[in-house]
Amino acid sequence: MRLITLEKKEWSWYGVMSKWIGLFLVVTLICFQPPSELEGIDDTHWIDFGQLNKLVTSDVLAYDTILMDDELYIFRLLKSRSHLANQEEVELAEGQGLDLGGWIVIDKLYLKEGSYQIEEVYRSDYSLINPWALQVGDMENDGLIDIFIGAYRGTQYYGPDKRPFLLTFNGKDIAKRWTGSAIGYDGFDYGVFKDYDGDGYDELCLQVTLKDGQVINRYYRWNSFSPELLIENHY
Repeated sequence: MRLITLEKKEWSWYGVMSKWIGLFLVVTLICFQPPSELEGIDDTHWIDFGQLNKLVTSDVLAYDTILMDDELYIFRLLKSRSHLANQEEVELAEGQGLDLGGWIVIDKLYLKEGSYQIEEVYRSDYSLINPWALQVGDMENDGLIDIFIGAYRGTQYYGPDKRPFLLTFNGKDIAKRWTGSAIGYDGFDYGVFKDYDGDGYDELCLQVTLKDGQVINRYYRWNSFSPELLIENHY
């Protein structure tokens, strides 16, 4: 089944209120639909007032959602952190204006006996890699959810910087897909998943600001072992 990638979302009071208003108009119709008919519908239609309050709190730095086997998975990067991270890296990241997260929590939303249920299926502390961004998508249509983590870390040969980490989630656990030092040669500002060429597979789009101030988008596809540049758009 094609995993449905939804737009990136970050917590804000305005965003929460917008979802509530939209829910008021659609919740009655949605409650009478079986879960199989909900595929492809914006996740706003899945979450009622109480569920949204439980998940999208002030401790959420960023979150994203995706459908898998007629169940909606909500990925949250929390602001809550432990003391595992290198303090020098933390100070450098904060000096660049990055808000760092720590714990990654995954919840599953599904229909049971006529009502929607939320079940936490994963929780782990990622403070060590200083995560500041999170997105989910599907780069291979292999039944695994791909996770993009914007990390801030040093490596054996390079000093602390923004690192694009790719992980996978199988419904229970997270595993590494690719955690190289860098993609490209100019660093990156942010990353999102998007099916650029319409082939049914998501590409990883990295926004890059060049030294001359020009902003470009680079789209990377998965080539079985690592990200491979597909196209570069200049603006």
